[in-house]
Amino acid sequence: GAMDGISPRLAQFAAQREAQASALAGDEPTYRKALDRYHALVAGPSRTEHDATQLPWWGPEPDPAFERSRLLEATCLVDLADFRTATTLFDQGMTQLGTARTGYARLAIRHAIAYAHVGEPEHACQIILGSLPTVARQGSASLRGDLKLLNRALNRYRSSSAVRALLPDLTTAARATSSRTHHPDTDNR
Repeated sequence: GAMDGISPRLAQFAAQREAQASALAGDEPTYRKALDRYHALVAGPSRTEHDATQLPWWGPEPDPAFERSRLLEATCLVDLADFRTATTLFDQGMTQLGTARTGYARLAIRHAIAYAHVGEPEHACQIILGSLPTVARQGSASLRGDLKLLNRALNRYRSSSAVRALLPDLTTAARATSSRTHHPDTDNR
């Protein structure tokens, strides 16, 4: 197949990127296929010694907690506007993640976006508060896009005091990420 000669880890990463890109494009059938392939690769015999020796010295760090969860699906469902299912998957998955990685800040923003869209802005604010410092430090283009989405979703709830309290910080974080000198987005979640 087309995947011959690349390590299962890279095939898995490719499937993840394809799922994300298809969801972003609103192409649900292609997204589902890529997601199935991703899950098959995560579950597959890819954790062998062979893979460790074949592994190139670049590419994403393995993240077993993320891989075992359905968080990839949750982030994609935000793009596909299935916010209700996304909140459920985020609620399950976020509790299983270990120590915060920078990539988890992006998950938190998407978790918050899902909650804002199902009409629970206070919960959205609660979720994002802990991640704002990380977000402001990271400065990636994809994060900036997600912050804008969150901002837009929360702006509909300006009557909420929690939202009013958070919006200035959110705006600052979005600005902080854009004023950084831009280098290619290395954050893959």
